[in-house]
Amino acid sequence: METQKSAAVALIELLGSAFWPVVVLCAVLIFRPYVASFLEAASAEVKNAATIKVGSIDITLSQTSLPKAPLNVSKVLPDLDGELIDYILANRPEVNYSQCYLEQFPNDLSPDGTITRLKKLNFLSFEAIENEKDVDGKPCVRAILIKFSSLSSQVRTYYIDILKGLKFETPKG
Repeated sequence: METQKSAAVALIELLGSAFWPVVVLCAVLIFRPYVASFLEAASAEVKNAATIKVGSIDITLSQTSLPKAPLNVSKVLPDLDGELIDYILANRPEVNYSQCYLEQFPNDLSPDGTITRLKKLNFLSFEAIENEKDVDGKPCVRAILIKFSSLSSQVRTYYIDILKGLKFETPKG
């Protein structure tokens, strides 16, 4: 009786060990299109993603998470350097504001100054204003009223959308 029982157990174990590869093979054949498209999408995502390490933080940027720049924005992006990008991001374009200078010829308004360069790129316009004072109440030697264009707003929004698409992680371990 003991021998019949162990023979039956052995037969069941043999069938079980021989049967599971058949089940897996059938599952692979049935779900092959889904598995293939998943692996293709995962591969494309890996190919289109870049991770850079900044200090102790990993920043992952996926091409699929990048917003597409509107045509007018994409045309001006190559003309922007860090100084101009900083100015665009630091100022809210929906607000006109005055800029007070305590010198007659400020760097911002020189031919290669930030405000002059942004004006040439149609990001803003400015006009002189009289009798302006700085935050301490000192009279300005020169003052201007800055008005941002819609292009400035669109570029600022685009840069913010790029930042939203970044994934910041602290490495584990």
